Amino acid sequence: MSSVKARILTTLGAVPLIFILLRLLPSTGDSLIVAGPYSLAPPLLAIVLALIWHRILSALFFGVLLGALLVAPHQPFLAPVSTVSEFIIPTMLELDNLYMIAFTLLLMGMVGIMIASGGVDGLVNISARFAKGRRRTQTLVGSMGLALFFDDYANTVVVGTTARKLTDRALISREKLAYIVDSTAAPVASIALVSTWIGIEIRYLEKQMEQLGVIAASGYGVFLQLIPYRFYCIFALMLVFIIAITGKDFGPMLRAERRCRKHGTPVAPGSRPATSASFGRFKALPGLPLRWFNAVIPVISVLTFIMVSFFISGSGNLTDRTLDPLTLAGWKDAFVHASNTGILLAASGLVGVLAAVVLAMAQRLMTVRQILFSCGAGMKAMLPAVGLIVLAIALRSTTDG
Repeated sequence: MSSVKARILTTLGAVPLIFILLRLLPSTGDSLIVAGPYSLAPPLLAIVLALIWHRILSALFFGVLLGALLVAPHQPFLAPVSTVSEFIIPTMLELDNLYMIAFTLLLMGMVGIMIASGGVDGLVNISARFAKGRRRTQTLVGSMGLALFFDDYANTVVVGTTARKLTDRALISREKLAYIVDSTAAPVASIALVSTWIGIEIRYLEKQMEQLGVIAASGYGVFLQLIPYRFYCIFALMLVFIIAITGKDFGPMLRAERRCRKHGTPVAPGSRPATSASFGRFKALPGLPLRWFNAVIPVISVLTFIMVSFFISGSGNLTDRTLDPLTLAGWKDAFVHASNTGILLAASGLVGVLAAVVLAMAQRLMTVRQILFSCGAGMKAMLPAVGLIVLAIALRSTTDG
């Protein structure tokens, strides 16, 4: 039996079991009792279908669909409509999510201009002088992840796209690149003393302090005390560099690395990366000088705008004292009390795009039409990942409901 037939039969066998489960679940009024273990059904279904189909977007959609069935079990034929109208569309239109999507798309638009203007190739050429061999290349990419500690989304987008050509040149599989990026982006942002995570995290901790009693002077004090116990973040970062330095791989990663070295295929045959296939073939315009600063300056512009805007926002919310920008305590207090962080992140993405545009036009590297095309190509490449984020948040909202 072919793998495709096996997946179809397994899925068809799972569907009747789901409806039998829906009929057996106790109900009160018009909705099922979805609290407790039953609320895990939608994400569990999504995980199972992702393992069977190897199609994450489809698996997440059916997870949301099951959530809609659990909320309204007596109207099963309306579940597809409510999946879109009550979960997916509200998720897309929620203001914080819109800012996050805008930030991600703008960053990819910036990267698209950086690639087309030759900035990324120039940065790769400069980096190749230091990254001689697979071990040094992996160490360099991991270090890039540590350098962009301030935000996990920016880290993932910028490092994941700019380091792609560097790892391809060193015959490092995309699986390994994804591992390095994933194991540095969120872990370093979650333990950094100053990051875009810290404000909301401190607020959550302070709410818990009200229930648990005074265990520290402030939510930030709790955050600092918890850093040594963030074992996943610490060990994930350590393991990235241990694997990079020793060159030791195991399991599926070892098979991926052997495939890449033997056949020169960073992307596994038949796989579907989260970014569009056309973006993987996107290159610098022919005949342009490959200048590394056309890639570095836009990224620094994004980082600088985030740091400065967060400091100004946090300082404005603290009317009882003046923050000192020359001290770590001043930056800490600013990030803790910063507000409207979503719109500030989206604005930083726009600043990055404008910086890339100004560099390309000032050096007469690209026409307006070429800039618009490359920016659009970068944004288009991110649409599958944006769909994944939206469906993941919608799936979470079904369990919250």
